[in-house]
Amino acid sequence: MVNGVARDVEELVIHPGYKKPSQELLDQALATWDWTLFRAALSASDDIALIKLAKPISDVSPVSLNKWEREFNEIVEIIGKGATGKGDIGYQFGDPHRTELRRAQNKVTSAYGRWLCYSLDKPPEALPLEGGSGSGDSGGPVLMRSGKEWSLAGLTSWADPQSTVRVPGRYGQISCNVRISHYAKWIESVISGHPSGEG
Repeated sequence: MVNGVARDVEELVIHPGYKKPSQELLDQALATWDWTLFRAALSASDDIALIKLAKPISDVSPVSLNKWEREFNEIVEIIGKGATGKGDIGYQFGDPHRTELRRAQNKVTSAYGRWLCYSLDKPPEALPLEGGSGSGDSGGPVLMRSGKEWSLAGLTSWADPQSTVRVPGRYGQISCNVRISHYAKWIESVISGHPSGEG
């Protein structure tokens, strides 16, 4: 769906460096709440794909790609429809997800290589619309403003649950997003029809 209209997809292009974590790793992490190896598997993967639509879109203006590696300390806006909760109690994986589109803000605390990340801070350090990613937000946009223009700085990917608390979405949780500036050359190479370019 784009702008409320269903669009046909002609092709899916998955980054050649994508590695899906095994079900065994996920099961172990959920059973023990030790996410170390699962997190290592995620962080070593290129978690990005592109879709080619069957027909060009003319009723929506695309957002530009952030190509500059200057995300550290910048304020970003996270957009998604995933699980919601409150930082003091978090949310349960089985909680119903809302279907309305929401946004939150955060300050990038690290940006290097494949990833840009931020922490869910509690008041008074938190931003007025402080938030992070929740289950179901994956693939959603992370936008950064430059002057009056917005650019796509990241794609929601994964969150690092606190090992001492078996509830996601609590204060202190780190959310990591695919860093578009790292993949800009690969994206442009796929769009131009030369998908051998690397990020």
